[in-house]
Amino acid sequence: TVFFLPYVTNAIAIGMVFSVIFDQKGVFNYIFHLNEVWIYGADQVHAFLPLCLYIIWSSLPFKILIFLSGLQGIDKQYYNAAKMDGASSNKILWKITVPLMSPQILYIVVTSFIGAFKEYTSIVGLFNGPGTSNGSYNMYTIVYYIYDNLSQKTSYAAAAAVFLFVVILVFTFLQLGVSKKRVYY
Repeated sequence: TVFFLPYVTNAIAIGMVFSVIFDQKGVFNYIFHLNEVWIYGADQVHAFLPLCLYIIWSSLPFKILIFLSGLQGIDKQYYNAAKMDGASSNKILWKITVPLMSPQILYIVVTSFIGAFKEYTSIVGLFNGPGTSNGSYNMYTIVYYIYDNLSQKTSYAAAAAVFLFVVILVFTFLQLGVSKKRVYY
């Protein structure tokens, strides 16, 4: 339950907590004796650190759950046979565990890729929008573009949505094509 808690917690609430942590007078700057601007008014380079930490922290529980279920599905006889043959733990990892976990790895890669293109709630939760620095948008994603133009420029939003769909579809088929040689069922 504790590991899965970040996944089921409201994204806006997590964003507000991370905004407090990465505020200019927040916990992060206090611990590391910094005076950096991470959230409001930050440039793109500084804003990526809290954004990446936020996305990793909020999405990691689902990935852990998938990998744990895959690890529990591996028969222990493979490990016992490898130990009897004198295989090192590094060889066991790369010759037994990773190939047998390849369906879960493929699933995580595909869903993470799709999730990366759909980033919207983390930007809104953390920055209260795409954020501006020197009059330009720092974290303006394609999904934010779609939502931003949905009411006034509906045709642009629809074209962007179709473009997003095509890009995700192409990359998903590429990943599935590559995986036919690498995934063992």
